[in-house]
Amino acid sequence: MTVTYAAPTSGASAILFTPTPVTDNTGSASTTGLANLTAGSYSITATVAGLGSVATFSITNQPDVPSSVTVLSGTGQNATVNTAFANDLVVIVTDQFGNPVPNVTVTFVAPNSGAQRRL
Repeated sequence: MTVTYAAPTSGASAILFTPTPVTDNTGSASTTGLANLTAGSYSITATVAGLGSVATFSITNQPDVPSSVTVLSGTGQNATVNTAFANDLVVIVTDQFGNPVPNVTVTFVAPNSGAQRRL
């Protein structure tokens, strides 16, 4: 029997190398996949024509290693000396494909002399 594997057509997904394999003498069919460039969770389904059931695989593409840090907000502020800035300084860390990378330690450093903010 032919099994049809299907992954999402947009967002986090995978390229399936053999999307329609035929079952072997044990009734098993398999395919191999390659995670696309988008991080996130998704499902891959396996179906057989004429059957009402669907096998569903829960898959997650993890982001790559951090490659950039970018200001999101907080730049251009001013404050009276010894007074907190009104808004936080916010950055985003992303991988080479633009996916946010969680659990990365970011270090904010103020100047050692002149105007500086206490961090």
